[in-house]
Parts: sequence; structure tokens; C-alpha cells
Amino acid sequence: MIEALDDARQTKSSYIVKAFGVFVALFISVAGYAASIEVDSDGALVERVGGGWKCETGHRLEAGICVKVVVPDNAYATNRAYGDAWMCNRGYRRNRDACMKIVLPEHAYLNSPRGDDWECHRGYRKGESSCEVVEVPENAYLTNSGYGVGWKCERGFRQTDQSCAPIAVPEHAHLDAWGHDWRCNPPYRKRGELCVAP
Repeated sequence: MIEALDDARQTKSSYIVKAFGVFVALFISVAGYAASIEVDSDGALVERVGGGWKCETGHRLEAGICVKVVVPDNAYATNRAYGDAWMCNRGYRRNRDACMKIVLPEHAYLNSPRGDDWECHRGYRKGESSCEVVEVPENAYLTNSGYGVGWKCERGFRQTDQSCAPIAVPEHAHLDAWGHDWRCNPPYRKRGELCVAP
């Protein structure tokens, strides 16, 4: 009975010692972490991480100190350690240290995903500061591209300047897969604008 009591006391003491050890380790860990938090001259909290620094949100590390990021109107802080410290809101474009509103011309929309430029609606071509209507010639169709001429000739026609001319397919030939040129039927071979026997 006495031995059983001694064993119980020893087990209880062992648990107390272990719990105290965990508490001390936790305290040292927290105290060590707290000791690694400092306040710089600007009042920004900084945290030592490895051999470097981690600045409080709204600040970034420059020359060993945390400097407050000045975010202009119509912008937001990126909270990145490197690269742009701030970016303009959608519908604004960066101009040095400011964000300028993008003026959308008629028949235009903000591009995605950042919305820092504009594109023209289908049927219009992007000019320097406007959207110009795409004039589609006869035997052509509108493309989805806002650049170039904005249209393509239908199958069987070829672009010549600002129009679509019919393709003259010679004897023993057929339109190619794209429909904008022709090829000779085997075994004929192309010679100039004709298909000749081998």
C-alpha cells in the first residue's frame, strides 16, 4: 500500500515537472518572439524574421528601416515587400506618383483584369484616343480583332487594298483549306496562274 502511494506521488510529481517544463518553454518562446518585435522611429511595428525584417502593413523595408508607404488618391497598397508598393484602382492609370482617371471614348470599355487601359467594342478599331468604325467591304466579314483592318474576306475571295476580289481558280485546281488561295489537283503542278500536267 505504501509502495502504491509512493508510485502515485512520483507519477504526479513527474506530470507537474513536465507541465512546468512545457510552461517554461512556452514562456521563453513567447518572450523571445515579443523581444523580436520593435517599434521604429516612424512608430511602425517591425518583426525580425530570420535575418531580415517584416514591416507592419502600410510600411515597407528600405535601407534597414520600415518606411510608411504613401498611397495616392484612387490607389491601394499592395503590401508587397518588393515591386510596386501601390497600384491604381480599376479605371485609373499610373502617371508617376499619381493615378489618373482613364477617359473612355465612345464605343470603348475598360480592359480586364486590371482595368488600366481600354479596348474598342466589336466593329470598332482602336485609334490614339477614339474608336473608329470598321468599314467592312463587300464579300467580307467582321473579325473580333480591334487591330489591323478588323475584317477578313469570305472564302473564295482575296484581300486587295480595302476590298475583296474573287479568286480565279484555274482548270484542274481547287480552293485551299483557308479558301483564300488555290492549289492544283494531283498530279498537276502550279506554273504561274495555271495547273499543268507533269
